Amino acid sequence: MKYTKLILDYLKAHGETWDTFTKRAHVSRSTFYKILKKGNVPRLTTFEKIMDAIGYSVIVRPKPTSTSTDNAGTETDRRAGSDAMPLPASDTSSGCTSASKSCPTG
Repeated sequence: MKYTKLILDYLKAHGETWDTFTKRAHVSRSTFYKILKKGNVPRLTTFEKIMDAIGYSVIVRPKPTSTSTDNAGTETDRRAGSDAMPLPASDTSSGCTSASKSCPTG
């Protein structure tokens, strides 16, 4: 569901005017109008305020890790995009990685 529809449905269901809603959400009426009627993309802080006012939370979480192996056999975390970093070598039998301090040595 597109967030603008979600907001408009909330206002209609609760009989709340734009004026009272924007005051309660601490967002200017002009910003609210631009978001809903002109299709402007809100700043994250503005979006959080609006979603909070209609009873939703905004949660940011990492994407699932997708790895690939380069020609040298090094696994790379593709979640990082163009700044991909090699993943630590792992000992699959113990679940240990070389970056872990609890790995047995030798």
